[in-house]
Amino acid sequence: AFSVQHLADGRVRIGVHIAAPALGIARGDTIDSIARSRLSTVYMPGDKITMLPDNVVEVFTLGEGGLRPALSLYIIVNRETQE
Repeated sequence: AFSVQHLADGRVRIGVHIAAPALGIARGDTIDSIARSRLSTVYMPGDKITMLPDNVVEVFTLGEGGLRPALSLYIIVNRETQE
């Protein structure tokens, strides 16, 4: 997910947010075992095979208005100079 916030000084804060379901799943749990066996999500044109079962993905999806474990990177950019 992405976020954009216009700051008072004319700069823009851009956020890149990635769901981090591992922060909400106990090590050794059944869901943890499934994720470890699948290792990663596979993306292909028009489809994907997720690392976690669909019902678990829904719990951790970065939908608007909810609190979910995530990792975020924020970049502050000057709109005039692009620095």
